[in-house]
Amino acid sequence: MAPRLKGNILPTLSAEQVVDIAEEFCAASGAKITNYAALAGIAGMSNPRIFGVPVYITEAEQSRTLRRSILDLHPLDQGNKEFAEVFINVMRGRLSLRWE
Repeated sequence: MAPRLKGNILPTLSAEQVVDIAEEFCAASGAKITNYAALAGIAGMSNPRIFGVPVYITEAEQSRTLRRSILDLHPLDQGNKEFAEVFINVMRGRLSLRWE
């Protein structure tokens, strides 16, 4: 039986969209992308499904996992904690980028 979703789940992002977010953050903060594979992995974790079943049950769980993953994967040379917060806010629609 599939788990019941509780609330909204944040959208799925492509690797290109995650790179866009990182590039915008880097332009504003002076950080540099050092691990593109990590950004692609973060995209894959944005809203995964296994056999069509969502992995995340709540937005809070999804946000917490993505935040922790950004910190663990360390895609930027500096400011990964701040990037994680910006990333989650972009996904929640609180911040916008040029591709939206």
